[in-house]
Amino acid sequence: MLKERKGTDLASGHRSRMKERLFLSPIDDMTDLELLEIFLFSTHTRRDVKTVASKLLEYFGSLKRIFFSDNHDLVAVPGVTKNIASMIIAVRELLHRITRNDLQNMNLLDNTDVLLEYLKNILSNSVTKEKLVILYMDSRYRLITQDVHNHGTVDKVPLYVREVIKKGLCVGTRNIIIAHNHLSNICKPSVADIDITNDLKEACGNLDIVLLDHIIITEDNYFSFYSNDLL
Repeated sequence: MLKERKGTDLASGHRSRMKERLFLSPIDDMTDLELLEIFLFSTHTRRDVKTVASKLLEYFGSLKRIFFSDNHDLVAVPGVTKNIASMIIAVRELLHRITRNDLQNMNLLDNTDVLLEYLKNILSNSVTKEKLVILYMDSRYRLITQDVHNHGTVDKVPLYVREVIKKGLCVGTRNIIIAHNHLSNICKPSVADIDITNDLKEACGNLDIVLLDHIIITEDNYFSFYSNDLL
């Protein structure tokens, strides 16, 4: 019992000192590992979370990839409990909503850098499967709503034209952008990518909806169907 109490006191002292550094030291001096460890303190009151923080950084390679990771990838990391995963998922959604709120008040065609960064945050951090994002916009190119499909495999993700059109009509969209990631880090579209894009473009055109672009995202680059005269 005494040994257990001593260990708890040492852990408590370590946490207090780490938190104090946030206020006393230039925060830029703290490492990613130290900041992530502090973030994880609230997930377990007594457990040593530094080891888990280290494993997360080792698995994903960066803080950005941790906080924008898929749920499936996140829970695959040894030591990641439901408490830890829940906290990271909540922060991810908060970050998405902050950016999404901005997109709802701006012309996306005039702010392509912001749009691409948003899509990269959603798509480029998936390490095990392709994902698909569908952005539904109004006549002024402002975001109305979006769908994110996580049901892909390592080399493909399904897109159901009828479902996209149905959702578009329900929300009153006038313009659509779709985007998906390639795990291979090769931006070049496949034959299937081109075919489904043409099918969606035709279906949209029949209902006076414009398919503005299909963007392929990789970790380091992107490919725009529109910019490459494929739309």
